[in-house]
Amino acid sequence: MATTVLQLERVPAPMADAARHRRQMVCMVELTPQTARAFRDVGRLIGRMWRLPAPVEDAALVIVSEYVANAWQHSGTKEVALRLSASAAVLSLAVRDYGTWHPRADRPEWWHENGRGLAVVRRLAREAGGSAGCHHPASGGTIAWAHLGLAVRNTT
Repeated sequence: MATTVLQLERVPAPMADAARHRRQMVCMVELTPQTARAFRDVGRLIGRMWRLPAPVEDAALVIVSEYVANAWQHSGTKEVALRLSASAAVLSLAVRDYGTWHPRADRPEWWHENGRGLAVVRRLAREAGGSAGCHHPASGGTIAWAHLGLAVRNTT
């Protein structure tokens, strides 16, 4: 497999400002039905190494799984890359594919079985004090990204 640099052009801050992040991890693998599980395993390990709050780690794992599943189902790509970076305040993640899919902007009808994943991702990101979205760089493919707040929230 050829080595490819994960390009993150025009991804909203803080992902674009990697210098502000203290910890980073990037990996690229062949996209298979097992890739989402492999990335979840990597994410769990990184979450423990970086001592991420459990709710943020859980949200990140769901988001990465959804992004990889979308790449598998819709992009036609053979490779996918994962980037995780964290500052004291934000965990940023991005899944990059090199295919041709574009997420739908419309809402699925209530009886449809699919089509809700990106809405779930956006909600998880908002609940973690962050945001999520997709970007289609000029070089092709899709970068699906999310920023999750690491501040501990008092729910009492």
